[in-house]
Amino acid sequence: MPGREECAPPCEVPGDSLAARILGEAIRMFASRGFASTSVREVVEACGCTKPALYYHFTNKVGLYRAAIGFTVNRLESVYGGMREDAPFAEQLRHGIAQMRRYADEHPDDLRLLFRAESEATIHPDLVDVRTLRANDLAIVEGLLSKGVASGELRHDLPIKGAAIALVGAMHMWLQMWLDGHPLDTEFEQSTLTLYLHGVLA
Repeated sequence: MPGREECAPPCEVPGDSLAARILGEAIRMFASRGFASTSVREVVEACGCTKPALYYHFTNKVGLYRAAIGFTVNRLESVYGGMREDAPFAEQLRHGIAQMRRYADEHPDDLRLLFRAESEATIHPDLVDVRTLRANDLAIVEGLLSKGVASGELRHDLPIKGAAIALVGAMHMWLQMWLDGHPLDTEFEQSTLTLYLHGVLA
């Protein structure tokens, strides 16, 4: 049986447990300060537990960080869970973008942590596999695009991977701007949909 420190995305923790309280504080601190500037002592003081209790659930700081990433990835994937597979492509895309905006409003620290993950991975090789996180994002969008091609809603010669990268890249840029203080208002949804579905040619 793998040790708890090997916990990696996805990672599920009951919402009313001590482990969930620890993760909540860890996500907040790792998102704002980063891995190196967050101490286990600060996390346990914030959630009102002891170091042994934290180590029971997560073994060490690296295990806690990996579990925090896994928890946020699970929560982010729930954004796509409500998309109806039988709905037209444009409706699914519109729903997904609206859900992402709602998710950003409700869980801003999740996004801060996930955007930090790429640079954090250079500090310690065991922190997080960023390549897997990127691949998961693309796979979800590639699956959506492939269904659109199969149903005849999208052109048959659509370059699936390139189209997925374009959409994911655009959304990531919007979200990074939002974290920097740019409002994530209806322009996020409308401009993404208009440009992606209709392009820029006259």
